[in-house]
Amino acid sequence: AQMKEIESQCYGYFHKAALMRDANALVNLGTCYQRGIGCTADLVLAFRCFKTAADLGHPEATDYVSACYQFGHGVEKDDATSLFWAMRGRAMRGDEAAAKWLKERK
Repeated sequence: AQMKEIESQCYGYFHKAALMRDANALVNLGTCYQRGIGCTADLVLAFRCFKTAADLGHPEATDYVSACYQFGHGVEKDDATSLFWAMRGRAMRGDEAAAKWLKERK
């Protein structure tokens, strides 16, 4: 019972910070939705959190967005879009080849 209470509190704190567009909180909230930690599991809400964090420039979130598209979790499966987000994350981390790949596709 104590663990459920802690999970619920964590979810609440992440949710409050996510409303302020904190990218780290959005990733954590997405993980809560993905795994049902402190809330009911919801892959669509998890994807939305990850996507918002990625749009805010969070590199780890781009990996989650890529995985969501790869496996069809909360969004329609799309290998091309999965690759785009994977490369975007690599470019954000300084991978010059990934940055070049993205630039060629604009």
